[in-house]
Amino acid sequence: MKKLVTAALAALLCLCMLAGCGDKTQKAHIYAPDGAPAIGLAKLMHDGMADTQFTVVAPNTIGGHVLNGDADIAIMPTNAAALLYGKGVDIAMLGVTNFGSLYLVGVGETPDSLAALKGQVVYSIGQGNVPDLVFRYLLKSAGIEYVLSDIKQADKVSLAYVSEGTEIVGGLKTGAMQYGVVSEPAATMVAKQTNNAAQKLLSIQTLYESATGSTHGFPQAALVVKKSFLKNNADYVKNFTAAFKAGVAWAESEPDAALAAIKAAGSTAVGALNQSIAKGCNLGFTAAADCKEQLLAFFTALQEVAQTGETPVGKLPDDAFFLADPTAE
Repeated sequence: MKKLVTAALAALLCLCMLAGCGDKTQKAHIYAPDGAPAIGLAKLMHDGMADTQFTVVAPNTIGGHVLNGDADIAIMPTNAAALLYGKGVDIAMLGVTNFGSLYLVGVGETPDSLAALKGQVVYSIGQGNVPDLVFRYLLKSAGIEYVLSDIKQADKVSLAYVSEGTEIVGGLKTGAMQYGVVSEPAATMVAKQTNNAAQKLLSIQTLYESATGSTHGFPQAALVVKKSFLKNNADYVKNFTAAFKAGVAWAESEPDAALAAIKAAGSTAVGALNQSIAKGCNLGFTAAADCKEQLLAFFTALQEVAQTGETPVGKLPDDAFFLADPTAE
């Protein structure tokens, strides 16, 4: 009889393994681009979350992971999320997580205004990316002419591009470049990496606030969720969002532990982390529905300065894209 019971239990276990035994729990795959966005997830990575896998990837690959369905939840540029949504990708925005972490870095004195950059070349990573487009918008708003060129031109700001941030650091160090637009953590580290030849000069967030009347930087990155995952795992998404909100600023008080956590998840771009760097990342959480107008204004600003062949957003997203805070339900 004992053997029969044991056999029956073994058979039941086998069936449970094959069919899931009625358990609807699904392992959640959370993706974040390396750098400031990943730092916002450090507390969750450090503490761990049941049925959750965190992966930090190169920034230029995050869109692909969302597009092909690898990511159930991801942090990505807000405009890229809107662009994918407009193309029919199965996502919606939970909330903004990064309100701008861009800075003008350079050699010499801090310019009094952007007008002081006339006759200079300012470098950024990749033509048509958010740092480039935001800086173009600021120049346009200030009535400053710019040209896409790596040659200095009188009375204009020349905008030139590199493929990696290390190229800007190297150029500043050797004197081949004078100015660049970079994100944290690189912005704070540039002084050390250039032997104090360059430093952080201006906050792009502050300049954007002055140009637009925004009170909280600009919506640079956001949490997005696969809509099919949300439908089947609403409680998980609610709990995840609550945990994210509670821990998003944790790196400011525990930078060493935060750095170790994101490195364990795959980060290679964050070489150092301290309270100043973490604070400069401008991390937080505002539900998408609560900042819809700010997002739409930001998308419109990027579209205004896009060149032929650049599509920062495409069609502006409809209301269904902007989700309410799941923790408020």
